[in-house]
Amino acid sequence: LTQGLPQHAQALLPWYRYTLRCVEVLLPLARAATGPGHERREECLRGLSPLARRYVDLLLSGDRRGAASAILGQLQAGLTVRPVYLEVFQPALRAVGQLWQRGLISVAVEHYITAATQMVMSQIFPLILGAPRNGVTFVGCCVATELHEVGMRMVTDLLELDGYDTWYLGANTPDEGVVELMAEKGAQVLGVSA
Repeated sequence: LTQGLPQHAQALLPWYRYTLRCVEVLLPLARAATGPGHERREECLRGLSPLARRYVDLLLSGDRRGAASAILGQLQAGLTVRPVYLEVFQPALRAVGQLWQRGLISVAVEHYITAATQMVMSQIFPLILGAPRNGVTFVGCCVATELHEVGMRMVTDLLELDGYDTWYLGANTPDEGVVELMAEKGAQVLGVSA
């Protein structure tokens, strides 16, 4: 690509590559919303609550700020954390997984939606911290080679809401580290996602 380009034009190559990466992410979003798979897309999204549907639609259009605002606005209006996790995030991510599985969105779009959901979960987390403690310690992790961590994060957050002291270790956790942490913290419960 750089052969024969004048020096001043070569300076634009990083911007060109960045633009290509943006198109790789945005083009599937546009196709998912209007392309020939629209009916199959609707089939995947059928049954979502109005809030879950709005959340997914906003993320499919690339509006992560709007999706976060939709959730945070409902929490400010009185919705509690548990229904957000169980009635919005869980079915929304399941529907997004079906869209990916059927080839209606790319893995990049699926990762974008997952990352956006993790961002919103992080914004919600302070609402979870005020729960009275029950004296039980829980360690949640994903086994080595397991990169799908959102489910275990949701379980850990909901247990924190129920008063557990939680240690969420994330994806691809080495076995030895889990055992050491459990012993060090005196954890009574272990959750493993594989």
